[in-house]
Amino acid sequence: MASPPGSSHFHERKTMSASTWRRPSVVIRAVAVTSVLAMALAACGGGRSDTPSGGGSSNSGAIDTAACPTDPAKATVTGDTITLGTSLPLSGIYSAFKGILDGETAYIDYLNKDLGGVEVNGKKYQIKLEVKDDAYAAEKTVANVQSLIDSNVFGLFNVVGTKNNLAIRDQVNEDCVPNLLAATGSPAWGNSKYPWLLGTFLVPYPNEMKALVDYLKVNEPKATIAVLRANDDFGGAYSDTLTSLVKGTDLKVVKVVGYDPETPDTKSQITTLAATNADVLVIGGTLLACPDALKNVAASGWKPTTYMSGTCTSKTLMAIAGDAGNDVLTVLPLMDPS
Repeated sequence: MASPPGSSHFHERKTMSASTWRRPSVVIRAVAVTSVLAMALAACGGGRSDTPSGGGSSNSGAIDTAACPTDPAKATVTGDTITLGTSLPLSGIYSAFKGILDGETAYIDYLNKDLGGVEVNGKKYQIKLEVKDDAYAAEKTVANVQSLIDSNVFGLFNVVGTKNNLAIRDQVNEDCVPNLLAATGSPAWGNSKYPWLLGTFLVPYPNEMKALVDYLKVNEPKATIAVLRANDDFGGAYSDTLTSLVKGTDLKVVKVVGYDPETPDTKSQITTLAATNADVLVIGGTLLACPDALKNVAASGWKPTTYMSGTCTSKTLMAIAGDAGNDVLTVLPLMDPS
């Protein structure tokens, strides 16, 4: 799978304003939406695919569609509107992800109204987005996606969450429905057995840990590391990768503690981790758990070098953290200037 048009860089949170570090992502999203959609349409001949998958791809990179329920080569987009579907949390403790939808809606409005739509093979199409709330519950995502597929959306777009996309990948594979720009940096993406799933511009979570380990080798080569992680596939991508990467170095993971992703409360976990007095803290969490952990670290008197998941680098979350977010290390995607 091709890499997104950006690269990951470390940033100390206090050195950059929100407008500085958020703007590049908007540019990448704008480019990616148009290019990925055009690529998918071109490959599908106006439908969902014209190359021989039913869930797999050949060594040449072509998708084998032999086992698809209908022949994608004969599918077409009727009229001048391409309908995409998405599922994300709009309610519950993860409702802050609604900001993703706000950005998508604004950009789609821009495409449709200001640019007249997306041009594919010489024809302009308006984009319509069907939206469903899953409250970040994977079982709801599965039901939502089935409903969207049954309503004949062209494809899925930016479905949010690692566990959520894992829950639907067999489903979209069997139905041969493109799942475009899945909103997760999980290492599970890029598997040739699931060619209908295309990742997004998010920095892959293992790459975040590789960047951190490289940083520590230079700046704190004998550091002890404590890890706070969500008790799900998302959190595991951080802790498992980090544990593997420190092997053969003088870095040492001394404690890994999980928190319930259904609640943002991390006080007891931070108390446990602070007792290690580790040199470095890694926060493999997301949304409200991040500012909560940062504030709990500050209150404990523990002063580790802190790395925070790139999924938490939003103006809203860092405003909640306040001064506790100063000097935090993280990553974000940037456009390659070359």
